[in-house]
Amino acid sequence: MALGQRVEADRATRDAWDRGAAVKNAGLPWTSFGRYGMRASGPGVVVPMDMLRDITASGVVGDATRARVETGERIVAALVPRIVQVCKEMAGKEP
Repeated sequence: MALGQRVEADRATRDAWDRGAAVKNAGLPWTSFGRYGMRASGPGVVVPMDMLRDITASGVVGDATRARVETGERIVAALVPRIVQVCKEMAGKEP
């Protein structure tokens, strides 16, 4: 399980902003129902990001130039308690 990414402000880039277009441009299979964001509206399927190395040389998907320390701190504050809760609820429930 991973949480967040470190952004080096002096090296931040905007790459693979439109993920669907980046996947298509790389010559990889794509569907019109493909979605990446959890906020996508309408019918769709979440497409795994296992082809990341094929669509972005930098590893950036989106606009890292917009990254802010405060946003990262808010994300950590919101997610860590939830991740802990999920781990506690799932502990010992392996088949």
